[in-house]
Amino acid sequence: MTIRDDIKKIVAVAEYYYLQKLSKSEISKIMRISRQSVTNLLQIANDDGIVDIKIINPLASERHLANKLIELTGLRDVVVVQSNPIQIKRNIGLAGAVYLGDLIKPSQVIGVGWGKTLVETVTNIKCNDSPGSIVVPIMGGLGRVEYELQVNRISNLLANNIKGNSLQLFAPGVVGSRQVAESIMTTNDVLEVINYWDKLDLALIGLGGLNNISSGDIAPNGHMSFEEVENLNKLGVVGDVCLRFYNRSGENVKVTDKWYVIGITLEQLQKVPTVVCLAGGAEKVDAIQAAIKGGFIDILISDELVVQQIIANLSNK
Repeated sequence: MTIRDDIKKIVAVAEYYYLQKLSKSEISKIMRISRQSVTNLLQIANDDGIVDIKIINPLASERHLANKLIELTGLRDVVVVQSNPIQIKRNIGLAGAVYLGDLIKPSQVIGVGWGKTLVETVTNIKCNDSPGSIVVPIMGGLGRVEYELQVNRISNLLANNIKGNSLQLFAPGVVGSRQVAESIMTTNDVLEVINYWDKLDLALIGLGGLNNISSGDIAPNGHMSFEEVENLNKLGVVGDVCLRFYNRSGENVKVTDKWYVIGITLEQLQKVPTVVCLAGGAEKVDAIQAAIKGGFIDILISDELVVQQIIANLSNK
């Protein structure tokens, strides 16, 4: 048999196996050779470059974007999902659930905020049981938000899914005076939760963009007039985290004398060892970028278009 005949046999076996998806047993019958000979010829085809196997990773571009944003910002990690406007919160939530499945460990103190993306995350989280873990709300509740999005429910749901324990914060997220806020925050049940905010190992947060704030998700709610909501832009507000407004530098902005938050402060968030932010959508680009600058995000899980825009913004400076 000539070298040409050998090559023809190798190519024939490779085509049967890789293109026609035949089994080695089927090929051995067609070619009238042993199954071991088929295996040997396939190995030769790979070793000699007759077969060139390529793996096209659809996530490669997303990892490139993540690495670029990490390089520009110093974030500990970034996860990028596809920018599907119809199910962007679900995409981020599912990615967050997978990521947190590896991140959450036993005996951690975990703080949670509120919002649809966090609900998607904690609903779908699958991880090893984390006995000894305590999940606590890091803000009070909102009267005009449906029950499914309330922070106490999210806290309880996460605790159940990781086989940990949860505490409930029975307090409003915003009150109209300093005296009322201080009175609530010094009651024993509320104080029990608040005392954990300086002991957090991990915090899970969402962010509100200015559009979310103005649309009535958190304001106006009796503590802020429509005029004050309209004035947020003039005050330099670009977003909120746990009901606390901040500007492009990630600094707290006082917006009205009737807005006193019962929730974790930006300074406390900055001291949490690991803060995971789950947020996306074009309307939140400024809020996310400012939160990164403010230093109260360590890990970002967002969508491709948001990450691209932040990279462009930072690269043009």
